[in-house]
Amino acid sequence: MAETTSSSGRSPGAASVGLRFLALIGALALAFGCAVLVLVVIELVDNPLCSDTSGVAAALLADGAEASCFDGSSVTRILAIVFGAPAALLAGLAALMALGFALGMRIGKRLLIVIAAAVVLAGAMFLVGEI
Repeated sequence: MAETTSSSGRSPGAASVGLRFLALIGALALAFGCAVLVLVVIELVDNPLCSDTSGVAAALLADGAEASCFDGSSVTRILAIVFGAPAALLAGLAALMALGFALGMRIGKRLLIVIAAAVVLAGAMFLVGEI
């Protein structure tokens, strides 16, 4: 079946060049956000709780004076990890989807939904981590 084209030479419903360029910039920003979220989750998993004195002492012995600990409860830490890991996964997926959109795929609405989900989960992670 042949595609119909409009007077501008594009098929109806196709995104403009400007939107595709913005999607490319967005893909880079989302990839950076994904990397930051992965590093935050790894930091949460690796650091002991400050209330766990044996864990902090072991970290000081292993890392020297640069050891750090998580100053919060274990429930807060677990909730931050539970929200942060899917947020990182969704941010990476959104980066790939944005790249696909920039290359011509028609996934604009789904892309916005995935970006919104990633932002909500990342916001919940940082909100829980600050309590």
